[in-house]
Amino acid sequence: MTATGLRKTRFLAIRPQFSDDAFRLEADLYMPELFCEGTCEAQGNIGGFRMGGKGNFNLTIGGIESLWVISGPVENDTWIINHFNIFPKPKSMKIYINNLFEGNRELSK
Repeated sequence: MTATGLRKTRFLAIRPQFSDDAFRLEADLYMPELFCEGTCEAQGNIGGFRMGGKGNFNLTIGGIESLWVISGPVENDTWIINHFNIFPKPKSMKIYINNLFEGNRELSK
């Protein structure tokens, strides 16, 4: 997979918190657009439709606001990260997947 648009990420706010032996970092970020492309393989059912195929995909996500929460203990002056949670809020998303329904051109459009 190839992702394009990460360099335009802006950090809007950083909030560090330290209590006892634990450190927590919260970051508000904004990414104007993220474009991903690659190959995929899927198998399963969507409703009554059998899906399963190999093909290419591309994904465009716009206006992503996200909160990152990173936390864990500090031991011997080293931060041990136990949790790294990302909570994205995209404004728009478009996805294209080629050959998702085993060669059925009508369903794959």
